[in-house]
Amino acid sequence: MAVPGFVFNPMMLAVEGTVIGFVIAVPVGPAAALCIRRSISIGAVAGYLTGVGAALGDAVFGAVAAFGLSFVEQFVAQNEAWLRGIGGLVLGIMGWTTMRYRPRTIGDPVAEFSFEAVWLVGPTARSTIELR
Repeated sequence: MAVPGFVFNPMMLAVEGTVIGFVIAVPVGPAAALCIRRSISIGAVAGYLTGVGAALGDAVFGAVAAFGLSFVEQFVAQNEAWLRGIGGLVLGIMGWTTMRYRPRTIGDPVAEFSFEAVWLVGPTARSTIELR
């Protein structure tokens, strides 16, 4: 099917796609802010794993949207008040720990972290943000 005025140029499409991708990725959202914060405060591996966890959470939401998982929709609809309350509690705890956080200074040791905690932060933080 020919589109009037369209000339197929793979290099131009690659450049346009790259520019559009960067423009879409520029705004820093809550998941990216969490990745940046963990990368600075704990280390690069923690920031990377937080990003992977956030991507996993996005994949779950995408799968629910794409495949129309009606049982998930029914569960969320039936328990919306509880889910909002739990999400608000998690956000409140995250805010409280952020307020109590003492910024690192030069010479402070790097904090230890567990891989399990980092993997769980991304999807759960994303789910509380999506439920608001």
